[in-house]
Amino acid sequence: MRLKRRHGYFLVIAAVVSLLGAEWSARQLFGLGNPPLYVADPRIEYLLAPGEYRLRTQRVNVNRWHMRSVEADKFDALIIGDSVVNGIPGIDQCELASSCLAFAHNLAVGNVSAPSWGPQNQLEYVRKFGLFDAKRVFVVVSDHDAADIPTFEPLVGVDFSYPSKRPACGISDGVSRLVHAVERKYLSTPLSAKKELVVDPLAIASFESLLKECVEAGAEVTVFFHPTRNALRDSSLGRSALEGVAKKLQLRRCELNFDSNCYADGIHLNALGQRRLAEQIADSIFANTEKSEAAN
Repeated sequence: MRLKRRHGYFLVIAAVVSLLGAEWSARQLFGLGNPPLYVADPRIEYLLAPGEYRLRTQRVNVNRWHMRSVEADKFDALIIGDSVVNGIPGIDQCELASSCLAFAHNLAVGNVSAPSWGPQNQLEYVRKFGLFDAKRVFVVVSDHDAADIPTFEPLVGVDFSYPSKRPACGISDGVSRLVHAVERKYLSTPLSAKKELVVDPLAIASFESLLKECVEAGAEVTVFFHPTRNALRDSSLGRSALEGVAKKLQLRRCELNFDSNCYADGIHLNALGQRRLAEQIADSIFANTEKSEAAN
């Protein structure tokens, strides 16, 4: 009887140790249990919640202005965009284009972005928080932004990609991510079955208001057009509509160029792509500075 009891104690202890070991591994080796959190906003739709997070091996630091940037009250420049600029998931804080630009040129650079943001989300952010005295604003757009309008359907705390609180533990986070990955792979709509892009007038109007209000605030605005890995699949209608707005406002326009090894998937950039983005933004800064000096 005593032998059975001791055996039972041993099994319980072994199970507890195994669970603790699995939880330690989930958190320390796989970076689970502390994903970036979001907050809902009645005007912007949603924002990253301030805090320090870890997503797999990547650090995600969000300041009190909901930017993936250092804490500051003023910035020399802002980069405005969606997940291409934001880098979630997959890009460490120091690998972001905004971080590379800041470090290489000793600038305070604000990263105004969030996954799946469109022109209206970005416009409402600027209206709520302003430009933080930034003299330069770089807006990174893709063809799909011409059709991107917020739905304001419940996302934060409902959709797996927009958690509002930390998971109970690293193990549960890992299981949830595995289930989500399987669902995306086998249950999501295939790319070939998705509808063709239809330009939305509200998205275009929001884009125009965003650019106008940045200019009226005294910033020098440059629009960067970001191509997908297979640029032949980009919507010429979406690109034409966005470019038409920038041209109408007589703003500087730049075409981003990336080799195929700069992409993490069909549209998002990997660490090398983020460095190339920072370099192309820096090139535009100095080219414009030289042009201004030559004119004087």
